[in-house]
Amino acid sequence: MIGTMKENPDPDCLWQQLEENGKFTWEEFENESVGLLFAAFETTSSVLCWILHTLSKFPSIKSKLKQEIDSTLHGKSSLTSKDLDSLPYLEKFILEALRYMVFIRMSGRMSIEQDSLGDYHIPQGFPIFESTGYIIRNAVENPDQFDPDRFNDENMKDLSKIVLKTFGTGPRACIGKHLALLEIKLIIVFILQQNTEFEVDTTNDYFNPHLPPKSPANLNAMIKSDLINKVRNTV
Repeated sequence: MIGTMKENPDPDCLWQQLEENGKFTWEEFENESVGLLFAAFETTSSVLCWILHTLSKFPSIKSKLKQEIDSTLHGKSSLTSKDLDSLPYLEKFILEALRYMVFIRMSGRMSIEQDSLGDYHIPQGFPIFESTGYIIRNAVENPDQFDPDRFNDENMKDLSKIVLKTFGTGPRACIGKHLALLEIKLIIVFILQQNTEFEVDTTNDYFNPHLPPKSPANLNAMIKSDLINKVRNTV
């Protein structure tokens, strides 16, 4: 598709205009296209699976979340961003879920010039990695405790910045960050609006922050339910 645009320039094409104005190169267009087409599917779906797992494991949190949704939205199905902004406990719950279940365990950059960090010399062009998962999950006291209320007004500003590092920071941050958060919020609201009870065996399935992320195996049975089909059709 990019090759076609290069061979047959279209003045109405946004990317064509950006290229002509020196904002993007065609190589950058191709890289961004790959990200837009293929990124976030596995990560977002895995986060949602573990969120369902978490809601089944902590019924009191699920009840509090549902109460906020029902009392604020009153069954409204066509939601706007303003509707979602009126659900502060949902925001806290998602931030705590992202902290508790850090899916991006590591992030890396390449040094553009030589530098030093303490006693360590960093050459130019040297790959640098940080343990994003460890930093995010342990940014709070009692990190093994799942508690959305830790994101109160006093802590929200600083903690939310740390937690959202899972999407990266700076000009190379995840391009799908806001879309992923929007999808997660909408699907949680939709599921809890259905008054559907679901149970997940939490005996053996648990999230291990030290292993690569994967969906809990015993959630596969939910794929056959009418609720999941409704969610698929809605999305």
